[in-house]
Amino acid sequence: MELSAKGKMPWITYNNQDISDSQFCIEFLMKEFNKDLSNHLILSQRAIARAFLKMTEESLRWLYSLNIFK
Repeated sequence: MELSAKGKMPWITYNNQDISDSQFCIEFLMKEFNKDLSNHLILSQRAIARAFLKMTEESLRWLYSLNIFK
């Protein structure tokens, strides 16, 4: 699998604009389509969701170094 220009994955191209990193992709799409994916959550639940997202990203980062996505 191909990496973004910043060497990151996942990444998207939307209207010829590359967006790297899962969090940036999510934030970009939420803004572009005027959607808040966590508007039903209370503040503490949003914090937990963010923590799980970061924990997952950081814990699985090493998989990319194994080149199993090619």
